[in-house]
Amino acid sequence: MAMGKATRAPCACCGLVVLAVGVIGSLFFQTKTDAQLRRGESVRLAGYTLTFQGTTASTQQSVEVVRARFAVSQGTSAVATILPGQRIFPGFENQPASIVSITTVGLNDLYVFLAGYDGADSATIQVFMNPLVPLVWTGGVLMLLGGIACWWPERRRTGALLEARQLAPVEVTA
Repeated sequence: MAMGKATRAPCACCGLVVLAVGVIGSLFFQTKTDAQLRRGESVRLAGYTLTFQGTTASTQQSVEVVRARFAVSQGTSAVATILPGQRIFPGFENQPASIVSITTVGLNDLYVFLAGYDGADSATIQVFMNPLVPLVWTGGVLMLLGGIACWWPERRRTGALLEARQLAPVEVTA
């Protein structure tokens, strides 16, 4: 049984609702904190604990890359290890480019931005928790699938037409 376009459209509408919930949730329920940490110190935000484990510096194609290492945990369980950092290009030492760490945990996106560092044992970070961001992506995919389903052409009923042609009597005259 073929579905009509009217029965396929709710998928796109549901996608729009899911996307709207994600946008509203991430805008109105975002939490943020700034912290200056020494090696081994932690900061808590929205039920997550980020523990600073130190910074490392390396040079890649004449660009200095500084990374801060953090262990992310929720309660007693480890969630992830993240590496926010900065790229320092030659001639632009006062304008480092940020490497923002984005980690998705369930329906939450955790953004960690390395604002500054002082050697291997000290880092200043900004941490953002944006809830419901994955719903934005899910809603977008639902809208896309619903739109494709609505634009997909109806199935043609050729089977009944062929049966009618085959059963029709044919007269042969000599």
